[in-house]
Amino acid sequence: MATPAHTEPTSLTVAPSWRRLCAALVDGLPLCALALALAWHHAPQLPVRWNLWDHGVDLFWADPRAFWMPLAGFGGASVLLPVIWALLRWRSPGQWLLRLRSVNRTVVRISAIHALGHAIARVILTALFGVGPLWALVDPDRRTLYDRLARVYVALEASRKSLSARTVPGEVETPDGALL
Repeated sequence: MATPAHTEPTSLTVAPSWRRLCAALVDGLPLCALALALAWHHAPQLPVRWNLWDHGVDLFWADPRAFWMPLAGFGGASVLLPVIWALLRWRSPGQWLLRLRSVNRTVVRISAIHALGHAIARVILTALFGVGPLWALVDPDRRTLYDRLARVYVALEASRKSLSARTVPGEVETPDGALL
């Protein structure tokens, strides 16, 4: 049996970088607020002698867990939440607001395994001096390195007009876009 040739996806519009950044901010801000709340809760109460930066350094040396625990929680939530959304067949709040969708090269929603690989690669490659997102600056398709490694495309959601164009005679499109 012959193996199919590698083909690029058809009818796919890769999301621009600014939309992906805005979606990441919408998704990441609640996680950052939670991590800061955990850090504030677990931080020892030290007298403030200098400026805010020096106070942060003093807190870190007084109890390193006050720094590493929220950071580990942020990383864990950054991996766990995309997998939960993929299992429930949802999109993240940022993807929903900016009408983005994570798909594979056949323009089908990604599975939970792909979401897990994509999320782990995203956390690791972003922690390594932002190598993952910076890759998009030189990539011809403006895809990040973790998108390439996980074989994921973050695409613009199809408009209702393109959904209507795909209906077969005899099918009925409901107001919410589902085909009957």
